Amino acid sequence: MRKYKKGNLKENKKIILLGLIFIITLIGTVLITLVNDNRKYTVKIVSQDGELLQEITVKKGENISKVLEPEKDGYIFVSWLKDGVYYDEDSPIYEDITITPNYTETPDVIKNYTVTFNFGEEVKKQTIKEGNKITKPDDPEKEKHKFLGWYVGDTLFDFDTIIDKDIVLMAKFEKNILTITYELNGGSGIKTEEIEKGSLLNKPKEPTKFGYHFDKWTNDDQEFNFNIKIEEDITLKAEWIAIEYVKVVFNSDGGNVINNQMIEKGSKIEELPIPKKEGYTFKYWSLDGYEFDKNMIIENDIELIAIYEDENDLTNN
Repeated sequence: MRKYKKGNLKENKKIILLGLIFIITLIGTVLITLVNDNRKYTVKIVSQDGELLQEITVKKGENISKVLEPEKDGYIFVSWLKDGVYYDEDSPIYEDITITPNYTETPDVIKNYTVTFNFGEEVKKQTIKEGNKITKPDDPEKEKHKFLGWYVGDTLFDFDTIIDKDIVLMAKFEKNILTITYELNGGSGIKTEEIEKGSLLNKPKEPTKFGYHFDKWTNDDQEFNFNIKIEEDITLKAEWIAIEYVKVVFNSDGGNVINNQMIEKGSKIEELPIPKKEGYTFKYWSLDGYEFDKNMIIENDIELIAIYEDENDLTNN
């Protein structure tokens, strides 16, 4: 068994004691470091009047860059203040702090508004500064129409109005040249005409249709009154009455053949033909044994018989 000298034993104890002290110190330092690294601090956000707006907790060495900038009506956020001095939001935090948001008033900005002129088929725009009036454009034109003005909805726009918003102005027109359409229903005649709004319509020349008499013009199934002023486009429809015919048979009694005539019932024979028969002279047409009156109104089919005089009798006389 090895034996130590008495002097060496004391030296060894001293060395061991120093080692333990170092280890304990090292462990303490590590623990203190760990504790310090995990430490958290409180950040108070207060208004310039001292009112607490928000309170947050951050870890040691973090900053407030992720804190939302508080909003204030009529103001713009400028920066953070700490003890009345600018505070950098990226500064690391190692203690509890109190900061205050710094604002500046929102500057007055002149706004521009858009005025849209709607012509129906095209659109034009005008930029107007807030508080100004619109420059009235030249009146637009539309064929056969009268310009009534610029409207916002159903209201006539006043060009003395101060503009404080975007608006759309609609051009409103009224038709002042109207179209009259004539529906002839198989007949021949005028088909259309144009007149000025608010005027009277002159009665047009009556149309014609074979086999019919023109009766009247109608509008919406009512006889049209030509004494009323026209305020809109209209369609007039021709109404017809079918013609009834009667037959007139011309019996030349041995003379040349004369074609029958179809005449309108209730009318006269316009022209009586003169038959020819060799050796005879035509005297008149006979109806039912009597000389036919050329002014007679014909209501039914009739047969006229030619009456002659023998030319020999005329010579003997």
